[in-house]
Parts: sequence; structure tokens; C-alpha cells
Amino acid sequence: MKVLQLRPRLMPHQVEFVMDDVTPIQGFVGGYRAGKTEALTWKALRCATELYPGQHGVIISPISGMNQRNVVPILRRILPKTGLEYDIEALANKRVDSLDIYVGGKTSRIFLGVSAENYTRMNGMSLAWGGFDEADLCRDADLAYNAFVELGNRLSEAENAIQFAVSTPEGYAFMHKRFVEEASAQTRIWHVKMTDNFLLPKKYVESRLANIPLSKHAAYINGEFANIYTSTVYNEYDRELNDTDLTVSAAKGAPLHVGMDFNIEHTACIVHVMQGGEPRAVAELVNQYDTLAACKELRRLWPDRRIIVYPDASGKNRQAGGPDTSHAIIRQAGFEIKVRAANPPVGDRINSMNAMFCNGVGARRYRVNSRLCPTYAKSLERQGWKKSKDGTSTEPDKSNDIDHPLDAGGYFIHFAFPLQGKATMRQYG
Repeated sequence: MKVLQLRPRLMPHQVEFVMDDVTPIQGFVGGYRAGKTEALTWKALRCATELYPGQHGVIISPISGMNQRNVVPILRRILPKTGLEYDIEALANKRVDSLDIYVGGKTSRIFLGVSAENYTRMNGMSLAWGGFDEADLCRDADLAYNAFVELGNRLSEAENAIQFAVSTPEGYAFMHKRFVEEASAQTRIWHVKMTDNFLLPKKYVESRLANIPLSKHAAYINGEFANIYTSTVYNEYDRELNDTDLTVSAAKGAPLHVGMDFNIEHTACIVHVMQGGEPRAVAELVNQYDTLAACKELRRLWPDRRIIVYPDASGKNRQAGGPDTSHAIIRQAGFEIKVRAANPPVGDRINSMNAMFCNGVGARRYRVNSRLCPTYAKSLERQGWKKSKDGTSTEPDKSNDIDHPLDAGGYFIHFAFPLQGKATMRQYG
């Protein structure tokens, strides 16, 4: 049986990734030109030959055609050097949707015509392994996550099936969620720097170091998870300087002021108490199914407290899993409700939040218990600006569902502590 011949031009960090056949779920995160797709392609070939001969596997990419531009040229370059037998005619086609490799009288097939955008095309496939190229380039993290889950669902043809994803990190998107937030004994992640690729021309590296903004070096040069935007939206928030140890129980008898944002499966509540006339975020409810579920949980946790809800103003019209509006459900739960006729402009709400986190004279009036509000604190640190769809302005990035707790907190802060005078939205390039 012919086996895959790894060549010296594979770098140590690539070999370590390619040769891991134990970890079920593997991630390879690297800066630009760190050799991610090359490593993924070699790993796919090893799966097709040494690990699962005669079984099928798949390489998916964010959009249709991306494999044809990225993976297929690598296969055309390296396969003739491996000594493997494969379908030469298929690989010579303009579009390669699948490729057969012949090993010891068995045929292993690599599917190449599936993208995250059409991941349902994997339905019915029985696979032994699967890879995901440039996973963080999907239009949103949920799409990448769902595609990777479906890929895992197809891995029924091997006792020790493996799936792997490679990408340059794009902020805190899919790769961070799956390999950091959901890290376990079943996962492993590699971080690779651009400068680890000793095959790159020296002038290219020098050019990238000089021309990629310093704020993006962590992600695009070092392959680390970082905010890749010019600035965060809530740039006045500081986890340490805006911290508090106050809790709901410590604020005995004080009313609870709850900002609430409505979204099916992502309803969010940020619970506040007042201390010396200033707001303190002391608890959070995130990813509640709907308004009714959130209200039930609030009452279960604090059955004897006065609860005042500051909701999304559009809840007076939106149906919430039944004939009642979200506002009606809040009232039926026995809570007070404070809301204006319409939501404030996004810029006003953001500026109100930032002014409370730190105003022009350095006063930090809004504090967050980051241990009891971990999602809220993380979202405050990470939400960045992005270009609007028409490209004419910037707007808060709403990917990864981090905006729901931010909106919830902002509804309360803007209602109770509105900016004095007319505010304008800060724009960042």
C-alpha cells in the first residue's frame, strides 16, 4: 500500500497538525500566509490514505468556488510528488467537485463541491473525516458553526473520525467560539504566526509588517484572537476600572432595573441596582428563548423584589410567541415597565453608555460586576465598528449575537441617564 510521503517543505507547525490523528476536533489558526490551507490539504490527503483508506471525506469552504481557488491548486501541485495514484483526469478539469485517490485496491473520495453557504448538500453523505478551510471568512459565525456541526453529523464511517478547521482569525468569530469558548478534552488548537513560515520571501514579511495596522497585527500577523476593528464601540469601558463587587443580594431590598432586548432564543436581560444614585450591573440573563421565558426566570430568581423593566420600544408591536406583545407579557408578569414611544438613535444610546463608563472629567459612574455578568462584560470589550452595507458609514458589528446584551443594558442606561443636549454618533474609519 502506498502511503502519504510528507515532504521537507512542510514546516514543523504544519507537520504537528497534519500528524494529529487522536484529537477529534482540531483547529489551526494562523496569520496571513502561515500555511493554513497547505496544512489542511496535506491533512486531507493523510486522512484519505493512511487513516481512512477506502472511506470518504470532505473539505468545505465559506462560499462556493473557494475550494477551486485555494485547495484545488495545491492538490494539483503536490499530488504528483506524493507517489499516490489518483484520478488525474478529474483533477485536470476546470472545476473539481470530487477527487478519487486509489490506495491498496480501495478508493477514497474527497468531496470539494460543498460550501458553508450550501452545507445542507452534505445531507446523506457518510464520511470518515472533514475539513473546513478559512472558516472565519463566513459571512457570520453562526453560519460557520452550523456548517461545522453538520460536518460532524456526517462523520459516521470511522470509529475515530476527526474534523478540523483552519483560518486566519477574524475577531472573536467561529474559531474562537468553537476552540476557546467551547474548548474541551475533545478539541485542540494551534496558533501560528506569519513569521513561522520561513519559506515566505523576506520582503513580503517586511512589507506586511509595515503595512498591516498595528491594531491588526495580533490577528493577521500572529494568528491570535483579537478585536480587529480600529476601535471598540464601548471604548470607555474598562473591565478593571469599571468593576464592582456589588450583588443583588448585597443590595438588600433595592429595586431591580432590568434592561431587556427581545430576540427569539437570544432574549437578553441586564439586571441593575442603584448605588449612591449610580447604576451597577449585577446580573445577566442571556440566550433566553423569548420574553415569557425571561420574565419567568426573573421572577424565579427574585420572587420578592420590585422589578422595573426597560425594554426595546418595538416590543409594543412585536408578537412574542403568542397573541400578546412583549410589553404586555412583561406587565402580565407583574413587572413595571418604563419605555418611550420609540428607541433612541443608536448613536445616542452608545454615547450615553460611554459617558456613564467614563465622562469628560474622568468620572466612572456605571460599573459592571464582570464575574456575575461575564457575557455582558465580554461583549462590551469586543464589539467593534464595521462598514455599513452601502459602505458610506460605520455601524456597530452585530455578528456573533454579542449585540443583544449590549442593547439590553443600553435601553436602561439611555432611559435613566440620557445625554444632555444633542448627541452625534462617533464614526471610525
